Amino acid sequence: MIIDPMSFLPSRVTRRAVYLAGAALLCGATSVPAQTSTAEPAAEPAAPQEQAAPAPARPWPVPYAERRFDENWEPIDWANPHAGARDVFDKIKAVRLNDSGSVWVSFGGSLRGRLAYQSTVTYGGPFEFEPTMWTGRVRAHADLHVQKFRVFGEYIYSHSSIEALVDTFGAPSPRLGFDAPNANGDILNLFGEYQTELAGWQTGVWGGRRELLMGNQRIISPGNWLLNRHTFDGGGGWISKGAHRVEAFATRPRVPIPDRFTRRDDETTLSGVFYTTAIVRNRPGGGQQRISFEPYLLNIRRDDTLFVQHIADENRYTMGMLTQGDVGSTGFDFEAEGMYQYGRYETPFHRGIINAYAWTGRLGYRFVTAPLLPRVSVSLDYASGDSDPDDDSLGTFDPLYPLAWNFYGFHAAFDRKNFVAGGLHLEGLWRRVYFRSTYFPVMWRAQLNDGVYNSFNEIARRPDFQSRGGDVPDLPWASRIIGQQIDVGVFWQPTHHLQFYGTYLHFFAGQFFTDTQTAPRADMNGVMLLTQFSF
Repeated sequence: MIIDPMSFLPSRVTRRAVYLAGAALLCGATSVPAQTSTAEPAAEPAAPQEQAAPAPARPWPVPYAERRFDENWEPIDWANPHAGARDVFDKIKAVRLNDSGSVWVSFGGSLRGRLAYQSTVTYGGPFEFEPTMWTGRVRAHADLHVQKFRVFGEYIYSHSSIEALVDTFGAPSPRLGFDAPNANGDILNLFGEYQTELAGWQTGVWGGRRELLMGNQRIISPGNWLLNRHTFDGGGGWISKGAHRVEAFATRPRVPIPDRFTRRDDETTLSGVFYTTAIVRNRPGGGQQRISFEPYLLNIRRDDTLFVQHIADENRYTMGMLTQGDVGSTGFDFEAEGMYQYGRYETPFHRGIINAYAWTGRLGYRFVTAPLLPRVSVSLDYASGDSDPDDDSLGTFDPLYPLAWNFYGFHAAFDRKNFVAGGLHLEGLWRRVYFRSTYFPVMWRAQLNDGVYNSFNEIARRPDFQSRGGDVPDLPWASRIIGQQIDVGVFWQPTHHLQFYGTYLHFFAGQFFTDTQTAPRADMNGVMLLTQFSF
């Protein structure tokens, strides 16, 4: 979690704090709040002036957001719409189509390249190989406004060298959009939205295809690490007033891959409602203290869901609460989220109930007066597993559509299912270079009778002894210890358009991999390089 540094840092470090937010968005050094966007460099402080003009109610130009349709590029004054524009890319964000400015359009996009290498994917198990994957992705959008109505459309094209692996091994689960590139591109977002004011509340309704984002992206995220990102067909609406906002939606998930696998999932529906608010208090001597709250209720209905216990159709509800903020004026910040899942599942042979849960806690401290603005934090995550594969209760938690790489490493090898992780984190900033390091001394299975899941919605390793053929589970003997992990990353944002990121990861395979394979276990080394240009 990154708390807005602007709210509490001295003026001499304000510029540095802006880059922390931008770095956290791209590289996910810690859990990024839902509305954090890639920030541009702050302007140099202006010299004191008498009777200075008040600052505008909203900034222009605006930072680039995770979901590009969240950006508001309407000019402060249509008489001079490009006042403050930094370059031509700012000017194409506000193109007036009539004299009054009631009809206007905005254009933008991004280009991204990524190179990743892993020394192993099965940790010494069967079908071992060392993938080196290059991916390229292009996004382009247009945002048309006609008074209170808007139409937003965004196109995505992506290509990856992983295509050869897909041809060889077949497509994994579509949840993360991992299975194939967009050979000819597809529509990522295309929706209409109407906004108005009712009894002092800002309200809006939308319908079409749209990316969803909620909380710190543990449950619902656009999935920026992916080739194709998550998107959803359906509709929704929202109301907001001051610090209060309620949003609801009813959708069908879609991974936009038109030429290889049809991923409009007509057998799955995802719906939900969530509320966000915040308590903001002024600190003595300047700055603000902010604590936010976000309760939510989600429902997913889908067929052929895979767990160690079974493959079943399920109707699963997720009830949760996220809170995060400052601990008074102590310099500490915190994040806590609890999630409980309930519902029913059905197989061709029997029916049962869903009873699963997960929680996370993080506590950090930033040394705001020290060089490099270091922040240290500790975290503990728990996601329940299934304790008995033969009963009628499914206890495996399901994180639905998360930003998977953000929490346990860019390899996305482990999912928030039957999983316990304790972490130590360090981050800092030097000029425009942001760095972070994470060490997970604890990576365990929550339940011995459940397996290890990866972020592609697959069972990465069943809790069976492969030395005995993998046919007869001898579950209490398989170790709970999955392993340990350390990763370091460096982020550089030379301009508000351009970003570079590199990371190295080492996973120390634990006793669980020795117990469940005949070959010696193998540690994993991983390297990832990424660059992105946004406009």
